[in-house]
Amino acid sequence: MPLCHAQVDTTKHEFYFKQFNWHVTIPKDFKTLSQQELTEIKEKGRVAMEKTTNQTIVDNSIPIFSFKSDQLHYFSSSYQPFDPSINGDFKIVCKRVDDIVYNSISQQMPPGTKVDSTITTETVDKLNFQCLKVISTLPNKLKINVLMYNRLFDKVELTVTIMYVDENKGNQLLKAWRNSKFE
Repeated sequence: MPLCHAQVDTTKHEFYFKQFNWHVTIPKDFKTLSQQELTEIKEKGRVAMEKTTNQTIVDNSIPIFSFKSDQLHYFSSSYQPFDPSINGDFKIVCKRVDDIVYNSISQQMPPGTKVDSTITTETVDKLNFQCLKVISTLPNKLKINVLMYNRLFDKVELTVTIMYVDENKGNQLLKAWRNSKFE
């Protein structure tokens, strides 16, 4: 796989990732996650999925960026190799991963939490992405929204994850994502 190069202008939060010719502008009040924070989030997710599946989870994803405003509002992206001749049909694999994510989230939530999910296709800059949306409504009525977007670019999968509780911050993140440009 060719070496990937990314450029970030931290004063403007404008991001360009060369491998996907992807331009995105992150809301100004979001800050880059430290490597330690990113590692902790990934590890927590891996452990939750292993607990759900009773299988070892191997994470081959490579982070592109991760931004947050606080613990419940973040926007991250990563990529990983995906060869349909080895890994299988992309949409079927996405559905399996979506099921694991949904079950992992459901098992982590406190009793009385209502967890709903939808799987759709969403178009961003004329490109179709698989989209998993999981909304967890806690007993205190707090809603946690997690959206995962996936698309295969040749033999590389791009994943974008957005999590939010506050609708205003969520709308900012979704606007940033949906206004992305892929040249």
